[in-house]
Amino acid sequence: MSNLIKTEGILKAEIEKRKNLDKEKAELDFSNKYLVIGKTFSVSDFQFDESQEINTELYKSSIKIMSMGAVTQYSLGKEFERVHSILGNNKNGTYMKFVKMLGFNPRMVQRYRLRYYWVETIKNLKKNTAQAVEIISLLGINLLEEFDILAKDDVIKEVLLEYLQEDNMTLGKFREHLRTEINEQNLLEIKNNDNDMFEFQVNFNEKLKNIKKLDKKIQVLSKDKKELINDYLSKIESILASEVIDIEEK
Repeated sequence: MSNLIKTEGILKAEIEKRKNLDKEKAELDFSNKYLVIGKTFSVSDFQFDESQEINTELYKSSIKIMSMGAVTQYSLGKEFERVHSILGNNKNGTYMKFVKMLGFNPRMVQRYRLRYYWVETIKNLKKNTAQAVEIISLLGINLLEEFDILAKDDVIKEVLLEYLQEDNMTLGKFREHLRTEINEQNLLEIKNNDNDMFEFQVNFNEKLKNIKKLDKKIQVLSKDKKELINDYLSKIESILASEVIDIEEK
């Protein structure tokens, strides 16, 4: 009986081992299939003031270097994401201590995780997946962060994902689409801020007018209420005075 239990334990361990190997193989296949760069640009994008032979060599080298960089960022992001899932809510701050102990900049690690997140998300697209993954893998980190911010809006996210899936979309073309979306959102934000400021100004002016109209009523209030109103007005005056000083110092 004990031998049977022992045999079952060995079989279970072997099955688990096989599952892990299959999982690792699938991940390796993903890296080989999607993170080998070179689909969204060509040798014509690498025309330096050199011979065609040298330009071709530089193009080949760029593919190797960017492929290694894409795989490295993806792999680091994946592992840091795994560690964060274990330690992220740790009250002792162990995750950040772990990151710093390894000599990594926490902001850079966050960017690795962000890259990993979007590669994982985009590899599930139904059309032109390899192309879309390559673009996200090579997109400059500042633009990727802008992409992440814009994608929090579901409508804009769908638009950006549609761009990524367009036939023959290139890194350069996607950058242009993304920058257009960023500029449009910035203009919209400025417009909204201007509207908010206008509404505040109108409401503030109305309140000032109303206070002046209440002058006679204030005179007949009790001493306590007069002092309370005076305290509030003093606070408003103090806030405005401090803001004026800050502006003058700048």
